[in-house]
Amino acid sequence: MTKFFLLGKPVIKALRGGLPRRLGRILFVAINIGFLQGCDHDAFDGIIYKPNGEIAKPEELSAGISTIFSTVSGAYDTNADWVTGELLTRFNRGDGLYDNSRGVGTGSGNGLGPIFGGYSCGACHRNTGRTTPAWVTGGSGAGFSSMLVYITRKTGGYFPEYGRVLHDQSIYGVKAEGKIKITTTTEKFKFPDGEEYELITPHYEITDWYDYEIKPEDLIISVRAPLRHVGMGQMMALNHDELKQLAAQSNYPEYGISGRLNYVTEKGKYDIGISGNKANHQDLTVELGFSSDLGVTNDRFPHEVGEGQSQMMGFANQGVEISTRDMEDVDLYMQTLGVPARRNVDDETIKHGEQMFYQAKCHLCHTVTLHTRPRGSVLLNGTQLPAGQSDHSSLLRLLITRHGTRIS
Repeated sequence: MTKFFLLGKPVIKALRGGLPRRLGRILFVAINIGFLQGCDHDAFDGIIYKPNGEIAKPEELSAGISTIFSTVSGAYDTNADWVTGELLTRFNRGDGLYDNSRGVGTGSGNGLGPIFGGYSCGACHRNTGRTTPAWVTGGSGAGFSSMLVYITRKTGGYFPEYGRVLHDQSIYGVKAEGKIKITTTTEKFKFPDGEEYELITPHYEITDWYDYEIKPEDLIISVRAPLRHVGMGQMMALNHDELKQLAAQSNYPEYGISGRLNYVTEKGKYDIGISGNKANHQDLTVELGFSSDLGVTNDRFPHEVGEGQSQMMGFANQGVEISTRDMEDVDLYMQTLGVPARRNVDDETIKHGEQMFYQAKCHLCHTVTLHTRPRGSVLLNGTQLPAGQSDHSSLLRLLITRHGTRIS
C-alpha cells in the first residue's frame, strides 16, 4: 500500500490494483502529459537521432534539439548534446558548484551559514529534480527538511527576528531559526464502484524557535516543495511576444477562466515573471538561492541572510563568499541541461488520455506548445547563450509517467 501527497494537498493512490482505470487515464496522461506537453508535430523541422540510430519522432521531442534520450536515474543531470567545448567545461564546473556541499569558513567552496536551509543546491534539487520529501522523515530532524518553509503573520507581514523563510539549519555556535515538524493523518474512502483509496493530509508545526516563540494562532506556515530545474533553459528563452498573445486570448468566461501574465520588477527591470513559485522571478534565482538557502553572500546579496538577528554578532561581516563568475557557471549549468524525451508515445492508453486532455479543455490553461526566441537566453553576468539552445524547441513534457509510476 503506497500513500503520498504533493505540496500539502492529498493525492489519491488506490489501495489495490494500481490506479483506478479512470484515474490512470486522466491523472497520469492528462496531468503529466497535458500539463507538461512536448512538441507539436510541426514544431521541429530537423532530424534528431536516438541512441539506437532511429530518427526521433517529432512528438518525442520534449525540448527540440535540447531533447536527450536517457532513462537513467541521473537523466535530469545531463547536458544537452549541443553543449560542447568551453560551454561543456563551464557546464561541468557549474554542476560541481551546484552539487558539492559548501563548507564553513572562508575560501573557495565555503561560506555556508551561519543559518541555512540546505548544504548545496543539489541537497534539495537532487540531480536537478527533487529529493526525498520532508514528510517521509517527519520534518527537519537531524538533517534538513528539503522543503521551503514560508512564515508570515496572519495579519500580514513578517516577524522581525525571522524574516519570511524559516532556516532550519545552522553552523556551530548559532541556533537554527526553528525546526519544522510534520505529522500526517489518513482517511479511507470508496469510489462509487467500491474501490478503496486513502487521502493523506500533512500537518505542520514549528518547534525550537531560536528567539521568541510564535503562537500557532498568529502564524501562517506555507510549505513548498523545491522545483525541478530541468527544462529551465527553455523557460528562460521563451518568446515573450508569444506569451503576451496567449494572455490576450486567454479569456474563457464560460469556464470561469481568465489568464494573465505576472509582471515583476527585478534588478531594476520590469518584465514578465518566468520562474520560481507563482512566476515571481525573471531569472533562475541563482544569486538568491546561494544567499537565502545556503547563507552564501554574493555581489547581489552581500549581507548574511540572518543579519540583524541578535545571534549574528561576529558572523555578519564575512564579505562576498562566491564570485559572480561561479554563479553564472551554475546558471549556465541549469540552462543547458538536456530534457529527457517523451516516452511511450505510441501507447494506446497515452493516446486516449491525450484525447481526453483536449476533450476536457485542459489545453486552454496548460498550453501544449511554447516556443523560444531565435537567440538563446542571457545568463546572469551577461553571457549570451548560442541560438542552439532554443531553435524550434518547445518546453514542456518534462515528467513522463506510465501506468501511474513516476519515472525519474
